[in-house]
Amino acid sequence: MLVACGDGGTAPEVSSPLALSIVTATRISISDSAVLTMSLKNSSASAYAARIPGSLEWPHFRVLVRNETGDTLWFHPGGVLPLLSDKTFAPQESVQMTLVWPLKNRTGAPVDAGTYRVSATIETFESDLERPVVVRSDEIRIVVANNLR
Repeated sequence: MLVACGDGGTAPEVSSPLALSIVTATRISISDSAVLTMSLKNSSASAYAARIPGSLEWPHFRVLVRNETGDTLWFHPGGVLPLLSDKTFAPQESVQMTLVWPLKNRTGAPVDAGTYRVSATIETFESDLERPVVVRSDEIRIVVANNLR
């Protein structure tokens, strides 16, 4: 997987075997919450050493929820923490974290029924790089519905 360096600027893209994905229900009742499971996986056939922000039990993913026009409604803060955990991923091994989006915006107001776009990132470090490497998930869509039938 190709990932961008964390400064978002001019550095060339770096090849990394880490892949980030999000799993959740695609249709959710407006009276429920969205359970989001992020998985950071070594997609290669070889072991891969990385430094992950946070702990191995609680990796520090950044999650964004946007409406259809692209406005950010809710986020789980991510970024680089002072705590970095060294992890050697076996081939196809992953670490996971589950978050709950309570179907509220940043001010705590309930969101309207509609379609929302969810994405995640995590900044990892490789031993030979001084700057973080940002691994991005594909964007997924969640439909929040008044009534599920």
